[in-house]
Amino acid sequence: MEMLIQCVEEMPSSLFDAAWQRIEPFLLARPEIHASTISYWACLEEIGPEAEFEVSRNMRRIWRMISDQM
Repeated sequence: MEMLIQCVEEMPSSLFDAAWQRIEPFLLARPEIHASTISYWACLEEIGPEAEFEVSRNMRRIWRMISDQM
């Protein structure tokens, strides 16, 4: 999963949304096995845009959705 996320991270912005829509269901299907990955890419402890990844906003949204299940 980490490799797929890294690929999306490095994609041109014109392809980002389509690629994200393909991997998001996998993250949501098994959040218990992806929790540490989601947390890392969400940059939950970081402040400021320079400390974030391109996928961080999407990962924070997923984290909010699954955090009650953890």
